[in-house]
Amino acid sequence: MFTGGFITQHETSRTTERSLLDLVLTNEPEVINEVENLGKFATSDHSLLFWKINVGREENSTKVIRVDYNKMDLNGIREELRSCNWDEEMKGNVNESWVLFKKRLLDLQHKYVLKARVQE
Repeated sequence: MFTGGFITQHETSRTTERSLLDLVLTNEPEVINEVENLGKFATSDHSLLFWKINVGREENSTKVIRVDYNKMDLNGIREELRSCNWDEEMKGNVNESWVLFKKRLLDLQHKYVLKARVQE
């Protein structure tokens, strides 16, 4: 029997006529529930071992909302941008103008761009 170093030996019966030579070792005991000895190979004194590995994926069902620019109302956005009096809107300094322009774009995005809930 193998022992040591946080390793689990899953096969404990003899796998040859005289000894246990064929080992199934893991560092996570719950990965393998059972090892089945299927008997000898036709041309060898070693046994054929069968086991199932328990692999599960963690469910990260995190859903996020993303904008889908492929499904936006581009004509609606263009119409609203054309109707703006840009000379009046951009009277402030560069930073003020940028803040107003950015707000206008985000408002248009919110109004005309579809949102989709997607799994990450």
